Parts: sequence; C-alpha cells; structure tokens
Amino acid sequence: MCDSSENLVDASNNSGLVKKIWQTWIINKIPPKAIKPYLSWNCNKGWKRELKSDADIHAYVKEHFPSLYPTYMSLPFGVMRADIWRYCVTYMEGGLYTDLDTTCLKLVDKWIPKNAKFVVSGEAGTQLLCQWTFYAAPKSYIMKRIIEIMQHRLRKKLNIFNHMVHFYTGPTVFTLGIVTAIKELLIMNGHKRLAKMVTSSVLRKVCLLSPKHPLRMFLVKNGIYILRSGVFEDLYVKHHYGGDRWTGGGYVPWKVVKNRAIGQSR
Repeated sequence: MCDSSENLVDASNNSGLVKKIWQTWIINKIPPKAIKPYLSWNCNKGWKRELKSDADIHAYVKEHFPSLYPTYMSLPFGVMRADIWRYCVTYMEGGLYTDLDTTCLKLVDKWIPKNAKFVVSGEAGTQLLCQWTFYAAPKSYIMKRIIEIMQHRLRKKLNIFNHMVHFYTGPTVFTLGIVTAIKELLIMNGHKRLAKMVTSSVLRKVCLLSPKHPLRMFLVKNGIYILRSGVFEDLYVKHHYGGDRWTGGGYVPWKVVKNRAIGQSR
C-alpha cells in the first residue's frame, strides 16, 4: 500500500513529467502472485498504467528499433527481451518503468522531482544501479547510451554463463551506460576533471555529497537524480525478487529458466 505522507521532493508542479507507469508480462493476464503488487501502483493518481504483453513489446521493438529487432528475437530468454523493451520504450516515450514483481510503497510524486530527466537508485549490496525501477524523460541521453552499449555487446557471439543476463541486457550494462553517459555529459560541458572521478561507486553515493558539490550540482541541474541505495527495495518500492523467489501461481521465475539452459549447455 502506498504511503502518501512525507513530501520527499517538491512535487507541486510535475507537469513536465511523463506520467506513465510501464510494466510487462508474458500475456495481458496478471499471474495471481503479482496481482497485489500490480494493484499497489494504482494509488498514483494522474499516472497512466501501461501493461504490455510479449506480443506488444515484440511489435514495439520491431516498429521503433528495426535494426535491433532480429537480435532481440534471437535472444534465449524472455527476460532479456523485456530488458531491451524497457530501455526502448522509456527512451522513445519516457515514463517510469517498474517490474511486475514490485510493490509501490510511496507515491511516485513524492520521490520524483518536478524537473527530473532521469531517476534511479543503487542496488543494495552491489556496485550496480537498479533497472527494475527507474524513470527517464523521452530521448534521454542516458537511455540512448544504454541502448547503444547494449547493442555493441549483443553484436558479438552470445556466451551462456551464470551472469549473462546481467552482462548483456541487465543491471551490468545498464549501470555501464549510465556511468558512460554521465562522463560524456560532463566532458561535453567542459568538466573533464570532474568526469574522471565518475564511477558506479561514486554515483551510488552522490546523494550523500554536499548539495554544493560540483558533481551533485551538475546532476541536479540536468535533472539526474541518483537516490540512495536500497530505496527501491524496501522504502519507496518493494522488490519481491520474483525471478528467483516466486514459484508456481502462474509466475515463471526467469532465473529458473536461465539455470536450466546453462545446465543443458554444459
């Protein structure tokens, strides 16, 4: 259930935000285990819900990213195609993407600033940034670079290994794209020395820096907000990790499918 208390940001005028919440599942019917998490996002009044099936996301990538489509369709796991689609749709149309196995704990207008162009949080216990929940404005330079770097990795022969999803389409390439884009934005704006200090570790801690720190000031000026680690796991959003924790009840854990494929390839 969403908590509407405690204004974390000035959300008095969010007219510049793309108020869409994007999610995807194999078919348009929500699996029983995901119904309560899915309905929790309805508390965000004024935000349009967009649930897309596999058929929908295939058609979307084919229409808007035709050069990527053959590679997209050749990938061994549906979760990898879902990764690609979330980047493509948020780049083209903007909005908030969140996995189907997430519960909204705090109204998104409470933690997405009115000038936001990109909002993300660090994963707890890793050096990565969360791609199961993030916000992006249309044609975001960060999303553009994520897609380009991902495409570069996918051009090579796909290797089957334990962390292949993270490496090719998931949080690893997502994080690399963010770090790369921010470095490039700094350089393009004459901040070469500042760009040298940017790593995933630094970005994950940027919200702890002084508001007058040059890096934090640059990010805020450009509408880039990297929230403190873990807020998309227990505070603003609850991630249930259905990919490896949910079994039965109509939910297909992607890690189970991946592990079977790895076992068969050995």
